[in-house]
Amino acid sequence: MSKTPADYGLVLISRDIKTIPTFAHARVVAGLARPEVFILPWTISMSEAIDGIALVAGELYKLFGFC
Repeated sequence: MSKTPADYGLVLISRDIKTIPTFAHARVVAGLARPEVFILPWTISMSEAIDGIALVAGELYKLFGFC
């Protein structure tokens, strides 16, 4: 079985609204690890999204020591 982002504790950022939610749901049903999934609208750039996620992750780390 190939490795997925969840196997490495990573986040999946995508614009693929058609297949990614189905993929993530199938992993949950199968009891497999699932990455955190962010589906982006086409109105936001990938760099803006990554900056926003990094900002939130930094704040969570400051508050709770993890993200």
